[in-house]
Amino acid sequence: MRLEVFDKFRAIAIILIILDHSIQPWGNHPYYEKFFITLVSGGSNLFVFISGFFFHHVFVQDFHYKNFLINKFKRVFIAYLSLSVLCLVFLPLIQDSLFWERVFGQADTLSEQAILYGKVFLYGKAQAPYWYIPFITIMFLLSPVFILILKLPTKWLITVFLLLLVIAMTAFKPWHQMSPIHSVIYFSHLYILGAIVSLHKDKLLHYFDNKLSILGASILLLSVAQLHFYEKFRVLNKTNIFEFQGFDLLVIQKVLVCFFIIGLLNKLHFIKDKTGIFAEITKASFSLYFLHFFVIQIVNQYINGGPSPGILMILLKTVFIVLTTLALVKVIKWLFGPKSKYVIG
Repeated sequence: MRLEVFDKFRAIAIILIILDHSIQPWGNHPYYEKFFITLVSGGSNLFVFISGFFFHHVFVQDFHYKNFLINKFKRVFIAYLSLSVLCLVFLPLIQDSLFWERVFGQADTLSEQAILYGKVFLYGKAQAPYWYIPFITIMFLLSPVFILILKLPTKWLITVFLLLLVIAMTAFKPWHQMSPIHSVIYFSHLYILGAIVSLHKDKLLHYFDNKLSILGASILLLSVAQLHFYEKFRVLNKTNIFEFQGFDLLVIQKVLVCFFIIGLLNKLHFIKDKTGIFAEITKASFSLYFLHFFVIQIVNQYINGGPSPGILMILLKTVFIVLTTLALVKVIKWLFGPKSKYVIG
């Protein structure tokens, strides 16, 4: 059974991810822009929440571990390997500064090059967004553990979620998404929460409809508090997960953003997507995730870094990136047909 609210939610999540990445290469943001970025960044958090929801909604009831992993390997990992190889072959020909060399350093000998490329695949560094694939692969491998957790009585299930939430607030996001294990520790509360919402969807899917003002005010307050206490306008990150550096308030904020979006989409259910653009974005969400950074890199070749040109220009750039990447997805699907899933997911 498809749920229209989560189809639209997935479209919103990928748009926010692309928006966050579209802010590059600009910097020197005034306070109101930092506040705006604090609200809209962290789309990957929403993606993990949605993944947890669909893990329970689609797979748990008739779960076959081997078939589940084979399906995910075909739909996600083969495309990841294909595009990573493409990056390793062609990006050095057109770019002076390579993302993986900025992260791991340069390799001079053949053996160093082999080790470097191994790290690129292991940590998802062929493109900045590809960190998600090693992380979500570990989540897929841990599926039996998540199923056991979801069988717990409700009060214990909520206790596990709250414990993981507090851990995420102190763990922070890994610096440059360098550690898939660190990412698992940071994001697990959202995966579990998405599954909980699916488990109790009859009660929860409309629970937030009349709480939008409370959720909205809380989101704004947490954003202001984060900017005030940390002067950071994105989720906090660090290299050493065991080094205590405070509590990341945006961990809670992103949970509330998930609830807010569900409630808002329910409230706006009467608005029909006459253009079909949301349906197209949802259908191509993983392909958009894999490809959008290529488009951003091309566009950024024609953009000078420096002070931000303003929120309007960021939004216009985001719209252009989304539509251009969507067109690219259509072209690739036309060229490769059914086999395109092995190329772009």
